[in-house]
Amino acid sequence: MFFRYGLREIARGIHPDSKEWRVSGDRSDLERGSPAEELGPVPSLGPWPLEEQRRLNAVLAPASLADIANACPFPDWLGYLGLGLHYCGDAEAESRALTSAWIPRLVVMLPPYSPSADCLRCVADDSNKVLTWRMLEQVEAALTRA
Repeated sequence: MFFRYGLREIARGIHPDSKEWRVSGDRSDLERGSPAEELGPVPSLGPWPLEEQRRLNAVLAPASLADIANACPFPDWLGYLGLGLHYCGDAEAESRALTSAWIPRLVVMLPPYSPSADCLRCVADDSNKVLTWRMLEQVEAALTRA
């Protein structure tokens, strides 16, 4: 639940390090009240409004996957990327922003001639395809074997 709130806040231009950030599972100032009292209704599981997806895509695309991987345990960080892909699905189909930005960064993390790396390269080269969370499962399997 807090992750969806966090993604929505990021889509609104609020950075987790800013004073305006209001989303945390350990917030003492929320006390026993519902997060919805302060943050509004829990964001839907999808699809989100297209404009919100576009804004989230714009923030997620330049994100450092290496930093995310270093900050989160394996394979959780891939799951977080997958949620971003899920919530931005319509915007991603429209722009391929995450596909174009993330595939090269993922490929360098994989063994050079792995089937997963080849699959990602094929997706990057085909303007009709986008990166999906299912492909991240293949990345996870390849990284587990490496």
